[in-house]
Amino acid sequence: MIRYPQVGEFLLATVKKIMPFGAFCTLEEYGNREAFLHISEVAPRWIKNIHEFIKDGQKLVAVVIRIDQQKDQVDISLKQVTERDKMNKLEEVRRENRAQGIFEAARKESKIGIEAFQAARLKLEQKFGGRHEALQAIVDATPGFEELGLPETFAKALSDLAKKNIKKPVFDIDTVVELTCYADNGIETVKGILSSIKGGNVRVIYEGAPHYRLKLSGTDAQLVEKEMDNVIATLEKEAENAGCAFISKTSKAA
Repeated sequence: MIRYPQVGEFLLATVKKIMPFGAFCTLEEYGNREAFLHISEVAPRWIKNIHEFIKDGQKLVAVVIRIDQQKDQVDISLKQVTERDKMNKLEEVRRENRAQGIFEAARKESKIGIEAFQAARLKLEQKFGGRHEALQAIVDATPGFEELGLPETFAKALSDLAKKNIKKPVFDIDTVVELTCYADNGIETVKGILSSIKGGNVRVIYEGAPHYRLKLSGTDAQLVEKEMDNVIATLEKEAENAGCAFISKTSKAA
């Protein structure tokens, strides 16, 4: 069965043949399937010489913009990839390569055969969505790992290596609040309001009156956001009781 990427998917592409109107690239994640990068999708400005932007053998982070299965054609874009997109994709590749190394180390340590290893790997990928995700699930003690019936020696080796090499992701949430008190003792009142959230995980950074930045970190995004909601609610209540103005702008945990 022929596998195609999805429109909007970010991929690693290797430049294989450059022509005046574009370049043919290969997609390693899809069995070196060929994709076409039109010159108009290389850079956001007009290009006179495509060789100024890409080179033979260069690896690029590209995004799929069109797929024509009847023509067996995949079109990709370079200019529609932001720096953030590029960083995220390269980090994804780095994680996957690391996961691949851990899986291989577990195979060697457990001394199971290639067929048994491939079957175990496939079960884990189907259950958790990928090798890195499987390792993260082990570290997070996500239910389902023991139910897969993996070879015991391999399961133990993989679990030990995952816990040793994979760290739980840390989610950060950042909120800027405005706290204004117009009374004569306004400064002391503000200090008192901010002291109501001391003793927890939140950090308060003074950014110049009336702005204060609140920071929270944790390994569970939902819990971090809930904790920040509680902090904001506490400050809002304390500010209201003190007759002060309070405004907050909260971003999601990332």
